[in-house]
Amino acid sequence: MPTKRGKGRRPVLIIPGFMSSGLEVVKSPTKSWEGKRIWLNLTQVGFQSLNARGALRKNEEARSVRDLSTDPSSEQMHQEYLRQIECKSKWVRHMRLRSNLIQEREGVEVRPIQGTSGVDYLSPGALTESLSYVFGPVLNILKENGYVDGVTLDAAPYDWRLPPSQLEKRDSYFTNTMQLIEKLYRSSDGSPVVLLCHSMGCKTAHYLLNFVVQLLGDEEGRKWIDKNIYAYVPVGAPHLGAGKSFRSLLTGDKMGLEAFLSDDEGLALNRSIGSVPWLFPQTCVEALSREIMPQSKPDQMQIPTVTLKEESTLRVSLPAQTLHLHSLHNNAEGIKKVRLSIEVGDGVFLRMGYIDVGDEAKAVLHEESWLLACPPSLDAAIQRYPSIRFHLDEPGAGLGDDKKRNHLCHLDICLPFRLICCLMKWILCCPCSMVWKMGRGVAKVSKRAADAGAKALGAYTVIAQSGKVDWKRGIIEQRPDNVDIEHGNLYEINARLHSTDNQRVGLFSAKKPGQLVTIKIKWEPSVSFENRHRSGIVEHKRDPSSCYNTCSSEHVMKLEGLTNHLGLLNQAYLSDPIKPLSSS
Repeated sequence: MPTKRGKGRRPVLIIPGFMSSGLEVVKSPTKSWEGKRIWLNLTQVGFQSLNARGALRKNEEARSVRDLSTDPSSEQMHQEYLRQIECKSKWVRHMRLRSNLIQEREGVEVRPIQGTSGVDYLSPGALTESLSYVFGPVLNILKENGYVDGVTLDAAPYDWRLPPSQLEKRDSYFTNTMQLIEKLYRSSDGSPVVLLCHSMGCKTAHYLLNFVVQLLGDEEGRKWIDKNIYAYVPVGAPHLGAGKSFRSLLTGDKMGLEAFLSDDEGLALNRSIGSVPWLFPQTCVEALSREIMPQSKPDQMQIPTVTLKEESTLRVSLPAQTLHLHSLHNNAEGIKKVRLSIEVGDGVFLRMGYIDVGDEAKAVLHEESWLLACPPSLDAAIQRYPSIRFHLDEPGAGLGDDKKRNHLCHLDICLPFRLICCLMKWILCCPCSMVWKMGRGVAKVSKRAADAGAKALGAYTVIAQSGKVDWKRGIIEQRPDNVDIEHGNLYEINARLHSTDNQRVGLFSAKKPGQLVTIKIKWEPSVSFENRHRSGIVEHKRDPSSCYNTCSSEHVMKLEGLTNHLGLLNQAYLSDPIKPLSSS
């Protein structure tokens, strides 16, 4: 072992991967954010999770069904909720790039945190380091074995949102990284540097090596590499691309921030990152290069790069309406929360969230809609989902409260006989009656405890349901040869909910009239693929109604409206002389 710390060791330069460089705000319209870490220490910019114990969200749900503005605690939580929503909106605006995918929004400058502090932990702190480590444990091990930060150990973080050509144009990243490598070479007594790279950092390092050759010329560039670079060590390298990159562009990816971002926000954020095409799979890149720049490889056969399941869509819409539980259930006063579930076909449920039952046992259903995937043809869709049925659910196992019976008349003709029997029971067997009462009390407490446990586990009880409604007639009326499906009206379905508790007491007991529920449905055909984009249709062996269509990447991107990404591919990737999309 050398006596001087770090002496005799190969210096190490870490190049992190996608989302692995810490980012901080340099300039912002919100001055208090300047100098704060925005990726990923959210608490520095004042954000507390909207999902923390669910209190804020539950309070907003309660306010949506009844007026709580006079409740001081509810109003305080509501103001905190609004503040958190505003904070999240600002965060998304700071992280998203402009529509050209290479420039930041006006008045915003976000830059990578330099040095090893930008790659150790995304959210530094005693409680968060273990959940957000990147190279932190690796750095600790290297330092324990004699490496010195800034002498034999360093990192080259970068703004992972940008294409590589923009990294050099805006931040001079590759020029500065060359200077950093030369500094490590000198400070370690002329020992060449090990490039330790991970994920997209492997492609960044590969681009760096090609950048050196292009900047200094082929001969001088190779001399520089031989002198200053000892080894290129890729870890988890997407040499041929990553399939998830193309999928995330189409469907979104919340990047581990499920408690923070909604699905729509995750999709918008992914579609504003200019580095996503850098990770496209190689076959996707080759097909796109032929479609965007046909002169590049005209002699090669087109490779189908995207396989899509061909499906039609059943759009189910629930209009806003009010359920009067008194006309539906005998124990309406004891019901605190309900939700409406729509059973499509057999066993496919579309469920709304639980809502609080307001005054006078009224439940206000808010407007909601669902999209249900169906086989591509209308006849196959009807065959798979031939009927619809409504269920009204209550959380728990239905054990907590004793059920009440409703009577048409309040007069109980058996009341005199009940009084005589009760009096005789207490006179003849008082001890037995007391034991019976105590047993009933214990059973009641046990039922309530069991019901609370069932609620915590997500169990529910169906307290009302309708019969099955055959909707084929309404769907068939919307055949493409009869109406304009794209602009046609929704077909309305009505069904009456009836209580599942059908027991009656007494001679004059009454049956509840039930509650009418309305939904609207519409069948929409599958997306039309032009013949020139089809590479073949493959049918599923076990399910003849399912078929898969292989088509070009360009066509799928056009269907999704990603024309700005196609322009970026041509401008920042395919036209780049360093060829960042080549196999690394």
